[in-house]
Formats: sequence, C-alpha cells, structure tokens
Amino acid sequence: MTSAAGRVPKAGWGEQHDLTVAEAGALTLPHALSGRLGLAPGDLLSVEPGPVSLRLEIYRELLAADWEGLSSESAWRCVEEFLGRPLTAVLAGGRLPIPADLLPLARGDRVVLQVVGRGLFHDLFVFRAGGDAGD
Repeated sequence: MTSAAGRVPKAGWGEQHDLTVAEAGALTLPHALSGRLGLAPGDLLSVEPGPVSLRLEIYRELLAADWEGLSSESAWRCVEEFLGRPLTAVLAGGRLPIPADLLPLARGDRVVLQVVGRGLFHDLFVFRAGGDAGD
C-alpha cells in the first residue's frame, strides 16, 4: 500500500512489499526501501518474534533518538533491551538474514514486509503471505 511517491499513507498500516525468498534463510530488501530507510550493509536490526510476525527495529535509529529527556539508566535500558534480542545485519545486495529458529525461510517462500513509521522510527514486520504463521 505504498503511495505513488513511496510515502507511507497517513491512515494505512504503512508501506507493504510482497517478497519471494530468493535465498534460504534471508530476505532481499527492495532497493528503494533500503534507500528510503538509509539501510546499508552492516546496519544492525533487532528481531522480536510475535504470534504471527517478526518485528525488526533499526539500531541506527535507536542511537539517533533524542535521549535528553531520559536518565542515563533509562537510555541504557533501551539499548540493553534492543541488544538483548536476536540480531541480524544487512548484507551486500540488501540481503537480510532471518534466524531460522524464529522464521524458517526456504527459497520460493512468499512473505510480506510491512514498514510502519512511528515518528522518527520505523518498525519492519515480516510475516508469511496469507497471514498464517504456520504456512
């Protein structure tokens, strides 16, 4: 549900990409999306499993947050929480390995990648096409 200019619509869930897994265990991020999010090889993302999807957060966005209103203990707790989740990193060509114990991906699997903006942050949700976590 991307608008013509690639912006996330105000009323919708956000930008959505239907992907076919080209390499077992990894997603290939659309080039235009990587560009809009400023993702490059080496960028770290945390992976949080949910009942039907994985939620990924971008470490660079967390570090760029305005921490002035938080105590150093609260800020450190946020970083600790992020780093305490399973991590993955963007590889060359926009490949994003997904831990097999969280979401096994075989070549040819169909998944949906949904991007939801919340202020200066973006959550990426990955789920199997059709919405069934057991497909």
